[in-house]
Amino acid sequence: MLRNFNKIVISAFLFLTASAAFAQWNDAHLWTSISIEKKIIKNFSVTVSEELRFSENITELGTFFTDIGLNYKINKHWRVSGDYRFTNKIRLDNSYSKRHRYYFDVS
Repeated sequence: MLRNFNKIVISAFLFLTASAAFAQWNDAHLWTSISIEKKIIKNFSVTVSEELRFSENITELGTFFTDIGLNYKINKHWRVSGDYRFTNKIRLDNSYSKRHRYYFDVS
């Protein structure tokens, strides 16, 4: 009896959570980007990237950002980089909020 009750409870739980998981977004999005890298000296380079993210069936520019980075290759296995990202993200009133981000990477 307890075994059947557990099966019913588990089945009901899975059914209820699965029905909430079917959330489709009927909108086309487009993410485009371009990057340029220029070697300054032997182990030092500069990168610039631009990304545009369109939404509302590719009619509205939702987010765009510029990424500028400096890379230093320590040896053939290790690299250190520091980047700055300037982001414009659309708000509900169709104005853009500006965001600044700095990040560092060791790989």
